[in-house]
Amino acid sequence: MSACDDLREMIADLCPAHRRIAMDWRANDYDVRNPGEWPAGRSVGSGARTLLMDSRTSHDEREAEFARKNAAQIELTIRICRSGRSPQCTPGHHQPAVRAEVLDEAASTDLVAAKERLGIPPVVVLCGSTRFWERMADAAWSETLRGRIVVRPDVDMKRPRQGYADAVAVKTDLDALHRAKIRLADEVLVVGDYIGDSTRAEIAYARELGVPVRFTHPEVDAPAPASALEGAAS
Repeated sequence: MSACDDLREMIADLCPAHRRIAMDWRANDYDVRNPGEWPAGRSVGSGARTLLMDSRTSHDEREAEFARKNAAQIELTIRICRSGRSPQCTPGHHQPAVRAEVLDEAASTDLVAAKERLGIPPVVVLCGSTRFWERMADAAWSETLRGRIVVRPDVDMKRPRQGYADAVAVKTDLDALHRAKIRLADEVLVVGDYIGDSTRAEIAYARELGVPVRFTHPEVDAPAPASALEGAAS
């Protein structure tokens, strides 16, 4: 069996959400006609159409580099799905840990009673894509002024910084931490007019726990189209 066949089997074994992500990376081919993908360096063309390309890098070398980066992203997607801790996974697919995290009725009642005895204000957990970073700050401001304790994401994986070496480990740990925040919440507020797979999984998790979910844009509260998942599985 070739490496290509091995990769195809590994992608086929992923949950629908991660399979779609891996297939997108697999289809992300290098385009010789797209100057935006060239490194700068050497002039190509003339006049207004003059472009720059690194004289040390041929198109073949650039394409090979592109393929290596795509393969690394696919491998990362496979590792995240297989970790069993990503909220993007379809419930029950490589995700046994999530089922065990659902609170039983007695524990939930004890938590509510403890909050009441301690006089703790309602806890609101913000969910949503990190593309809405500023909107989350605005929502946190508004909810705090309403007398609520606000818990929001504080790490944006799309803006990597120093402090961690293993992105997969950080991502899975953050997913588990955010589910713990949801278990603590009295309400979840979904911020933004777009819901990705990760946020959709968090919404489903909150509702499974019986935590009320509110939206800044209620129109986004709709199930993912079946055609999208069917297309990813084909």
